[in-house]
This record gives sequence, C-alpha cells and structure tokens, in this order.
Amino acid sequence: MSDVLTSVRIPEDSLQDLRQVAAANDTSVAEEIRRAVDAYVADVLSSPGFAARLREQLTKNNAQIERLLALANPA
Repeated sequence: MSDVLTSVRIPEDSLQDLRQVAAANDTSVAEEIRRAVDAYVADVLSSPGFAARLREQLTKNNAQIERLLALANPA
C-alpha cells in the first residue's frame, strides 16, 4: 500500500514534545506519528464493542450505497 500525505493540527507544545521524542528515538516526527497511529488502531480493534460498532457502520454505509444505486439506475 502506498503512503498518503495528510496534515494534522496539533498544539505547538505537543509538536515540540513529539520532536524531542523523535530525536531521542533517532527517527522522524512522521515515523513517530505512523507508529502512534498503528498502535492506536491496534488498540481500538481489540477494544470491547468495536466490532459491533464497525458492523453497524457497515450496515449504514451499505444502505447509503444502495440508495445511491437506486437513484443512479431508476427502474
């Protein structure tokens, strides 16, 4: 999978802290952010109830897609 450029607004103090963490770990701020995102997603995926919320979102998305398909292809 290819990388995608994105931007995030964070408080200046948080950025300064992150720069110090990256320097201490001999890595980049971007790498520290990637690691944090990966850890956060792994934590959420293993949290109680997340699978049920994800299924609910899938149901909502499917309903929206079906509605759009009906509008695009009227019988």
